[in-house]
Amino acid sequence: MSASGSHFFRGFCTVCAVAGLAWWAHGHLIVPLAGRGSVLRQQLEQVREHTAEARKTLRTVAALEAQTDDARAELERLQEGLPEGAALVWFPERMRKHFRDAGFDVVSVLPNTAADVPELPGFERSYWAVELPITGGAKEIRAALVGLAGLETADSFVRILDAAVRPDSQNPARQVAVANVVILAPK
Repeated sequence: MSASGSHFFRGFCTVCAVAGLAWWAHGHLIVPLAGRGSVLRQQLEQVREHTAEARKTLRTVAALEAQTDDARAELERLQEGLPEGAALVWFPERMRKHFRDAGFDVVSVLPNTAADVPELPGFERSYWAVELPITGGAKEIRAALVGLAGLETADSFVRILDAAVRPDSQNPARQVAVANVVILAPK
């Protein structure tokens, strides 16, 4: 073999070796990396979806926290008008004062029942019967109804369930205005 033939042969072998190496690299490195890139793109899309969902959840939590702050402020505002202690102690006197201001000296305030409020730990709904003796006829009945109507505006924690005028059970010749009320107050 001549020097130029040997040079050609070496060049040919080098080209074949480089081509073989390129083929091997393509089969063992580039193709798997391209497949791995596809998998990574899918995983990246999943991460983006999870991130978007997490951001949405964070916005929802922030909105709920704002609502909680509003509700807490409203609860504190409602509690400002409530006396300390159990309603069994302070509510009857509060009703007597309210109706005394409306012109009724004798008011009977009787507790019926109480129930916990699951949505508001530490609070209960208590039900009461408020009786006003009626001795002066239609004018006094009107005054009793006006006094009852003012009850809910005077105390935001009081709701009138029903009201009626009926004969007094102790003296059928007299009448009484009876209101069943419910209050929401701390235990």
